[in-house]
Amino acid sequence: MARRGAINSVAVGAILLIVATQAMSQQTITHSALRDKLEGGLVGQMAGVAWGRFTEAQWRDSRIPDASVPVWSPGNIVWAFSQDDLYVEAPFIDAMKDAGVNASWTTFGEYFADTTFNLWVANKVGRDNLQAGIPAPQSGHPSVNVHYEMIDWQIESNFAGAVSPGLPTAAGDIAWRGGHVMNWGDGVYGGVALATMQATAYTADSVDEIIQAGRNSLPVGSGYRELVDDMIGWHEADTDKTTWEDTWQLAQDKWGTGGAWYDAKINGAWVFLGLLYGQDDITAAMRIAMQGGDDSDCNPSSVGAIIGTYLGLAEIPDTFKSNLNRTGPTFSESDYTFDGMIGVLDELAREVVLLRGGTIAPAGGDELWTIPQDQSTALPLEKWPGASDDVPTVSIDFDRDPADRNKLNFTATASDGDGVAGVHWFLGDLSFVAGNSVTHTYDVPGDYEIIAYVTDGSGNTGWTSLMVAIFADGDFLADGDVDADDIDLLADAIRTGSTDFALFDISADGATGGTDGAIDILDLDYLVRFLVETSAINDAGDPIHGTEYGDFNLDGEIELADLTRLGTFYGVGDKWAEGNANRHVDLLIELGDLTMLGTFYGADNGGVDTIPAPATLSVMGCGAVGLLRRRGSKIRRGERRSE
Repeated sequence: MARRGAINSVAVGAILLIVATQAMSQQTITHSALRDKLEGGLVGQMAGVAWGRFTEAQWRDSRIPDASVPVWSPGNIVWAFSQDDLYVEAPFIDAMKDAGVNASWTTFGEYFADTTFNLWVANKVGRDNLQAGIPAPQSGHPSVNVHYEMIDWQIESNFAGAVSPGLPTAAGDIAWRGGHVMNWGDGVYGGVALATMQATAYTADSVDEIIQAGRNSLPVGSGYRELVDDMIGWHEADTDKTTWEDTWQLAQDKWGTGGAWYDAKINGAWVFLGLLYGQDDITAAMRIAMQGGDDSDCNPSSVGAIIGTYLGLAEIPDTFKSNLNRTGPTFSESDYTFDGMIGVLDELAREVVLLRGGTIAPAGGDELWTIPQDQSTALPLEKWPGASDDVPTVSIDFDRDPADRNKLNFTATASDGDGVAGVHWFLGDLSFVAGNSVTHTYDVPGDYEIIAYVTDGSGNTGWTSLMVAIFADGDFLADGDVDADDIDLLADAIRTGSTDFALFDISADGATGGTDGAIDILDLDYLVRFLVETSAINDAGDPIHGTEYGDFNLDGEIELADLTRLGTFYGVGDKWAEGNANRHVDLLIELGDLTMLGTFYGADNGGVDTIPAPATLSVMGCGAVGLLRRRGSKIRRGERRSE
């Protein structure tokens, strides 16, 4: 069975059936409310870049005067479709759509390399490096990309936040991998912070909470973290929160670039300026970010994406959305209309929530999305020492917990002449954690790329990776399928008294997943009735899981074809697919198997027993007589041979 990313149909189907419940460790949002926020974020992003379009780079190291702020007209929204802030996101969205939301940075790089649209600065050098055979993440490294700390990733990482509703860690993970395609260090941190804030905006109670999430995503010791600390501190110290000009001057005095208007940090200062002083007034927040100057179309776009997500489309002023053509123009160099992009982002958000352990359940014509509580966490520190430096080396060892094969223990061995400052693990399921040794339990089956990322004493970084497979309950052969071979394997384990509890102890009650310290009929019941994949298809076109004893061809029904199969192998076969319904008892296909088939004859998926019709009973009776005659004949022939 083919896989996509880290989620297979067994996991998604099971998760979608779970009824969502509110708990301290969860947050809930209806799909309609989430969709409104998703659309609000994209409209805000588009409005910001269209509003500031003609101011870009015109005010370097200076504020845009009030009189020079462009007058907004609702028709201006169409300009956004041609802006690189938006069209550069398309290959990253495509990569996630095709390879899964946990697409590797190598995959991101391959999709980015296969583009022809206009690029500048770090984006252009990054793509040139990729096309020259330098893969990501090396394509954004300072040793080959002099623009590594420029604004590029900061203005195109919005999608990572858009697809991670209420999950800032997931947004940070995606932004970290995508950002290293063309940036490094503070150039990546800008994109991480903005994506983290947009993800937080879905469920935040205030703009200040959003700002704090962005701050927390930045490692202490980085220039970007120092900048954000400054902006927050200066705002707190400002006794007049109605004017922002004094704080702008403090930021310009310390962080001004002398004309390098596309630097990530100085433009990040104006993004935070707009958020701090504009708060949830999207018009004011975008205007302040624009008036900061420098890259003054991208900065209001970043603010608009965050506050637009926080407010939702319904609360955005009509002037920014009334002339939006949702199905007409496409974003440059892509096939995405507004509605087309929203549709894909929505599906990716669904995948992210499920991968991170959330649930989605029907709720009165809507859906209730239950999302795990998540806190923004700092990414690894990386600071280029300013010259070529030995790259730290790292290797990975891992083992599986004896009691739970999906609980993995990872250990990194790192070394460098400058010493090792820290190790971070990217665990493949949009989570990351610091430490030389970590333990992580995976909830969703799939293939995961594990990355150990090490920072040395000078700030340089190195990494290594490996792939691990996480399998669904019941996939004992680890081949991606839960099928008749797995039924046979578990039946053998029961019959022979296996003590491999980590592999075979999958249920305590025969109806739900769990363990009870035994490998018995309850595990087999759970496998047959809830996990095994049949050839039957549900209304969504996905395979139906679970059947009943006697469904030897796994088509979701116990009927004449199964009786025929049992007859064909009666007395000579021993597998489920040959008619052995009680392999956990013996390796013979005989009357006990026929009796079990008869018990469930006519059952459909889920084991809903039906009484066979009289004609069916007659067929079964004749079949039974025929089988017994055949068996007797074989025995007599065997006896004659033995004489």
